[in-house]
Order: sequence, then structure tokens, then C-alpha cells
Amino acid sequence: MNTLLLIPTGEGVGLTSACLGLIYALDCNGIKAGFLKPFSQELPNQVDRTTSLFSHLFQGTTVTSIAHEKVLQRWALGERDELLEEAVSLHRNVAANYDVIIVEGLLPNAQDHFATELNAALAQALDAKVVLVSTADVQNPRRTAEKVEAHLHQFGGTSSNRTAGVLFMRTRGLPEETAHIPLTIDPSLRLDNEIAGFSKELQRYNRHLGSPTLPIIGMVPFSNTLSVPRTLDIASVVEGDWIHQGDAKHRRILHSSLIASSIEYELNKFIAGELIISASERTDVLLASSLATSNGIPLAGLVLTERKAPNPQILDFCQHAIKQGLPILHTQLNTLETAQRLADFGNEIPTDDTERAEQVTRFVSSHIDVTWLQAQINTGVQPRLSPSAFRHELVQKSIAAKKRIVLPEGDEPRTVQAAAICQSRGIAHCILLAKPETVVEVAKARGIELPDDLEIIDPDLIRNQYIAPMVELRKGKLSDLQAKEQLQDTVVLGTMMLALDQVDGLVSGAIHTTANTVRPAFQLIKTAPNYSLVSSVFFMLLPDEVYVYGDCA
Repeated sequence: MNTLLLIPTGEGVGLTSACLGLIYALDCNGIKAGFLKPFSQELPNQVDRTTSLFSHLFQGTTVTSIAHEKVLQRWALGERDELLEEAVSLHRNVAANYDVIIVEGLLPNAQDHFATELNAALAQALDAKVVLVSTADVQNPRRTAEKVEAHLHQFGGTSSNRTAGVLFMRTRGLPEETAHIPLTIDPSLRLDNEIAGFSKELQRYNRHLGSPTLPIIGMVPFSNTLSVPRTLDIASVVEGDWIHQGDAKHRRILHSSLIASSIEYELNKFIAGELIISASERTDVLLASSLATSNGIPLAGLVLTERKAPNPQILDFCQHAIKQGLPILHTQLNTLETAQRLADFGNEIPTDDTERAEQVTRFVSSHIDVTWLQAQINTGVQPRLSPSAFRHELVQKSIAAKKRIVLPEGDEPRTVQAAAICQSRGIAHCILLAKPETVVEVAKARGIELPDDLEIIDPDLIRNQYIAPMVELRKGKLSDLQAKEQLQDTVVLGTMMLALDQVDGLVSGAIHTTANTVRPAFQLIKTAPNYSLVSSVFFMLLPDEVYVYGDCA
């Protein structure tokens, strides 16, 4: 049984993200990885964050950690061996179902002074390879090296076979363009050149760090996008009460702005993802937030401070915005206190924020050296095509195929977002059939960044050129006038582009029914020779397997 023990060099290093990212990277390489946190550091009745997120993201089974109170008691009584025996028992229970076990070590903090010593003993008890998890600053290699070296001696130093590598999380000092969020594992995101350069600097202070003796297995950039909380998460931070919770569970706080001056000088702050902070008496701010929401700008939310909540009559006036999901929170704190508390808010992932956990997991996994990973894991089992591996292979094949895909529902918000993602990742060359100005408005309202090479075609400018070919394809069944009328439907227009081999595929269904999507293909492209029936399949990604269902409906 292969076991990797992740040891943090301090608090706030992103240990949970590191564990989940490593499990995902293994999963995408066909290796079934389990998770174990032997010793809890949570308060009584609190659920362990990593264990909870692992269970949700990977549908995996694990065991309950030894309660923190019990760990403290046994350590105080000198029952270290008994504590480790129980940890080994937990490990064996988990190991029965997995090829590899990722174990989360204790965080060294003021409360658990024994954490480092117990981590070292745990590594030995489980016969685990140790991966140190630390933050890094490319501009300050000396401090980074010293932080790692301070923990190395507990495991026999760099000469020990126990220490397998270092994973740098939340790395600062890297170019901003390195912090992209992948849809799946993307080897091109690994910062090989940056790691090589940083290793040379680190070796001025520790000659082994970054060498084959103690490799850097990944350098994960700090990402503002992935460190942002949901609006829902801030209520307890500012001691607030919800006036209207709305979409607080789904909206993200990308920035926050304190509105203090006249509203006409602050309108530039009312943008997608912005949390607006203002005194409750500023009804102009409430009205401006409502107007922005009504115009399709998804603000993160509105926090009203001090004194009483707004007058109900004002809230009634803003009902349209409220119905569109604008979160509104009231706190008795003053405006500056509120802003300061939000600025000091930590970036740990809440156990119920699974959307962010999924993004962070993919992001971390894409920066891990898979070659190193495969060298460490000698399972002796045939790799399986896990759901993660299936997605990975599908995306990689799509990237290699370089297909042109037309999207008839070109101004539908989800379609615009999907096209932007696919285009920026190279999954396909996307063509949106819509008015360019409408697509730009949708993107602006939703905070979507449109790639420069995303193709947007105004249907009105190309429709007439397909009239004659369409009449020819349906000879004897359509007149020019009828063809022109049918081409008003962008699905029909897109199908004509496909019929003439101007594109390789068409995707529709966000706002059109299956019948409306398929009918033009039957009429214009038809089935292949000797075939009269059309069938469909769904790829169903279950927790551990991929199933293919034919004709699901």
C-alpha cells in the first residue's frame, strides 16, 4: 500500500486544497486514491473540512478522525504509542478500498505544540512518504527555503528516503497569467520553467531543495479568483442579518467597495461580482444596486451598516431586483468596521462550498508533476479509466481535433460562457450566431471575458447566402421565400453551415427542444446511407465508473 503523508509547514498553506488536488491528479491517472485524516483538530461537533469535501467530490468512503480532545488527553498521559496504533487501524480500514492513501497531517499551531513531533511519528507508523506543503514567494527564496528546512530535520533531513518532495501552494511573485482555472488536468499549466528557475535560487540556501533528492512536485500560483468567498459566507463575519438572502449561496465576492461619496462618483463600482458596502441611510446606494441588478449586472451583494435596516417602503420599491436574487445584508457594525472584517476574512473553503472546492481541486491538480507522481506510486494494478480520466482524455482529444463548432443560441448566457471557456482552453473553435453587440452586453453583465479569437457572426449578414443551397438540398419541397423564412431560425442556419462543411458540428438545446434541434438535420443532412434511424447516448459519470446509456429518454 502506497501512502503519502502531507505535512504543512504552518497555518494557511492550503493543506485541504493540496490533499484534494493530489487525489484528483491520481484519479485522472487511473489510480484510485483514498483519504485519511487520523487526528482531528476541529472543535467538538464540527465536521472536518477535508474529509467532508473528499466525501462529496469523490464519493469516497473514509473513517472518522480521532477526536481532538482524545488526542490531547492521550498525549498528556504519554500514550503516544496507543494513539499511533489507533491511527494505523484507521489507515488499514481505509486502505482496503484504495490503491493509494493520501493522509493529512496536523497543522502546527500554538494550541497543538506537539503537532510536528506527532507528524513525524505518524509518518513512521504508516511507513508513509512525506510531502511538505508550504507557501512560497518567488521574490524571497531565502525565507521560503528556511521555512521548508525548519521541518525537514523531523523526518531525517534531505538525505532521508522518507521525504519525497515539496508542494508549494499559494505561490506569490508569479506572473498573473499563470493563474488560470482549468476545466480538467492541463499539463500545459505546470510551471516547469518557473520551478527550474526558483530551484536554482532556493539551492543557494539549501543545495537539496528543488534537486532530484528533494524535488518540487508542484508550484501552485496564488489565485484571487479561487480565494473568493460566497456572499453567504460573510454574514457571520460581519454579525449581519439577512434582509434578503437571494442568490447569496451562489454569488462570489470578487471585490468589495465602500460607498462613501456622492453616488454619481461611485457608479463605476457597480460591476459583476462587487460587494457594495454602505450605510443604511444611503437609500441612493440601495436604489443604484437595484437598478444595476435590473440591468443584468450580478452584484455579489449589498451590505448595509449601522442603525436600523432600510424602510420597508424602500425595499418594496426594489422588489424587481430582489426577485432577481440580489443578496442584501444588514449589520449593526459601522461601515469601516465592516470593511475591515471583510478584509481580514480567511480564505479557507467552507465544507458546503463544493463549487469552489471543485475548481480549487482541478487548479491544484494541474500544477502537480505527474511524472513524479507516477514514480512514487507503484500500485501494480491496471490503471482504470476513472470519471476524471475520462473527462481529461475527452478534453485532450477535443483539443487535438481542432473542430469548428457553431452555436445557434449565441446570445444565451450559459452558451456564451461555455463558448468563452472552450475557446480559451482550445477545446474547440466556437462560432456564436448572434448580434455581436448583444453577446458583448451579455458577457459584460455576467462578468465573462470574451477571448479575442471567439467568432461571433450576425445571422442577418449571412442568411441570404444560404437560401439557394437550401432550396437545392430540398429540391421540390421549398421555394426561395420559404427557405428565407426558415433560415430566420438560427438552428436551421447553423445546420446549413454544417451541411456545407463550413463547420464540423453544431450544439443546441439550451433554449431549443431536442425536436427543434434535430429536425433541420433530418431535412438537410439526412442519415447516412443504409440508415434510417437516429440514436443518442449519454455518458454518465458515476463516482467510480463511466457508464454509457443509449437513448436515455
